[in-house]
Amino acid sequence: MSSSSSVGFNDHFHWISTRSAWQDIQYHRQLRAQSIQQDQDNMDAANTAMFNAQQNNISTGATNAAQAALTRLQTTANAQSDAINSQIDSAQSLLTQTQTATSSSTTSTASSTSSNVLTSSSASSTSSWVDTIA
Repeated sequence: MSSSSSVGFNDHFHWISTRSAWQDIQYHRQLRAQSIQQDQDNMDAANTAMFNAQQNNISTGATNAAQAALTRLQTTANAQSDAINSQIDSAQSLLTQTQTATSSSTTSTASSTSSNVLTSSSASSTSSWVDTIA
């Protein structure tokens, strides 16, 4: 009876399919291939992220260096512009002072010359010199 009951036991569970050894090997190969591909994808993603971070760092560094150079150039240009404007203001001030001094000395020279002429001349010639100067 024991043999008939075991035969009945096996006949009863025939509906459960089992893989063959070859199918089991193929299944595990496929799992390993998927795992390897997932690892490769993860490494590629990490490499891409590192490369992008490095490129962004280089780009940011270059941008910062260019901005610093531009700031230095602008500062230098502004300083030179201020120096030139200062020289121009100084020249204009000197020109104004010179013109003022020249016009005041011309006026004082003309008045002293006319008073010298008037005092040395006679009364009749004084009126003629006054007419000439006026």
